[in-house]
Amino acid sequence: ARLSILRGGFTRQAAQRITGASLRGLGKLTSKSHLQYDRDRDRYQIHELLRQYGAEKLAKNVEVEAAVCDRHSAYYTDLLHLREALLKGPKQLTALAEIEADFENVRSAWDWAMQQQQTGWIERGLESLSRFYEWYGRYQEGAATFRRGAELLATIDQPLLLARILIKQATFDRVLGNIATAESLLQQSQRLIAEPVLVQQETRHEQAAIWQGLAGLATHASQSQTARDHYDRSLALYQEVGDRWAVARVLLEMSYLTRNFSRFPHAQDYRNQLEATKRLVLDSTAIFREFGDRAGVAGGLFQLGGTFLFLGQFAEAQTVLKESVAIHKELGLKSGLILATAHLANTNALLGLHEQAVVEGQFALDLAREIAYPAGIHMGLGTAIWAAMRRGDYHEAQRFAQENIALNQMRGEQRELAYSLAFLGIACRDLGNTVQARQQLVKALEISIGTRAVGPLFFCLALANYLLVDAGKYVQAAELDALRATYPVSGSRMMHLPPIFPALAPLPANIRAAAQARGRKFDLWATAQVLLAEFSTDDNVGHPLPTEALPLPRSLPARQQFAVAHNLSPQPTPFIG
Repeated sequence: ARLSILRGGFTRQAAQRITGASLRGLGKLTSKSHLQYDRDRDRYQIHELLRQYGAEKLAKNVEVEAAVCDRHSAYYTDLLHLREALLKGPKQLTALAEIEADFENVRSAWDWAMQQQQTGWIERGLESLSRFYEWYGRYQEGAATFRRGAELLATIDQPLLLARILIKQATFDRVLGNIATAESLLQQSQRLIAEPVLVQQETRHEQAAIWQGLAGLATHASQSQTARDHYDRSLALYQEVGDRWAVARVLLEMSYLTRNFSRFPHAQDYRNQLEATKRLVLDSTAIFREFGDRAGVAGGLFQLGGTFLFLGQFAEAQTVLKESVAIHKELGLKSGLILATAHLANTNALLGLHEQAVVEGQFALDLAREIAYPAGIHMGLGTAIWAAMRRGDYHEAQRFAQENIALNQMRGEQRELAYSLAFLGIACRDLGNTVQARQQLVKALEISIGTRAVGPLFFCLALANYLLVDAGKYVQAAELDALRATYPVSGSRMMHLPPIFPALAPLPANIRAAAQARGRKFDLWATAQVLLAEFSTDDNVGHPLPTEALPLPRSLPARQQFAVAHNLSPQPTPFIG
């Protein structure tokens, strides 16, 4: 009957430690077909009906049942603890496979430890259980597990352990888009750690984790300076306690922040910022390589690929993103696989590998929907918008953009919302709806300027450039085109839009050259402010193409009208997140 405590298969060692069963006894049960033995895996399996029958018998002796459950919980939380370090090193796949093979027992053991408020067992299993959920993208399950744990621990005086549980819950809630909940949990953790009873205890690691979580929330809200300050505090604390693996994770998160939010007005400053991003990624990846943490290396390669994209170094981006995708796929890291594949799709589109890019983008979107991963859905929808534009289905592009807007409004992701609004503006212009295009541009500009989110700003500038040409404002268009060209991310090749230059033919050469010379010196953010003011007024609405352009039927989408008028081939805009 005692073997009934073991679920989903078990090893001989587990049976002996938990139930006292001997090898001979297990052999007898196997010969009677009460157990099945898998020689290749060296594991036993009990038929579920027999297990349920045994559990009913065991439940009749409450004291024996409780003792067996205690041994079961101690054994499997210890199994988690013994694999904690392995999950950060070269044996991480083996460790994960061992946890996964026994996961029914692990979950049962964890639940018992929580119900019995066995704090020692909980502490030993906490990190590995959290890492397991994170690894496989089981965010909802992770959030629910730690939510139940926090509720059960709230009735006892264990503030430090409760704080650690709440930090884990906040991590999963943030990924799931439950931002207010995540922030509340982290603030609650801060209050717990500040209690007088913990003044003499070592809490720097927990403080570092809280600041890291708050930094992630600030990044999510596009509060870049607040995020930098929080990351600095987290990094300093992790360095003080000597947790180099956690240092590597913070550096990697800081690289995302540094790449996507710019305080600088000119292109060279932004290039320098991207080089600083590369250094953060390389420092982080070097530490992960020291540990033999291939998951960390894969994450570093993903961030490095994104940095190469913004530098306009597409071949280099493709190389590292291919490696990142391969490692994520090998390790079974679904969330990382989604993001790396979406970035690879964008890169391949920029390199002209359009069919391959479409397949990769669809794969990323489908997998993100499957595991309910909001950040992945956002990235996947971005590639879906690009693919719809490429095949000329601007209504479909508009629908995907609207879905992405709703998603990011729900998540409170300002930077991603600005991307979505800019894409909707491009789709509206393609459909000939200039008024709607301007409205979306104004919203996207407001967010981009307010958060200093440089990525969506580049898409705003591209849309503004075409709207200026459509309105016959060639001097401004020439200035803006020249400013955009100083940034590698916003050149026509990067944006996959037809170049503006041929449309500037109505301008005399000297006027065009003077406008371009001025534009190259413009302050990026001041220019964005000027455009916001201009497109917020009514006098910029609905101007047709100039009369000297080739007359076109209004039924053609604006992108095609522009292309035909200037003898160009219309191209879609890929998503760069």
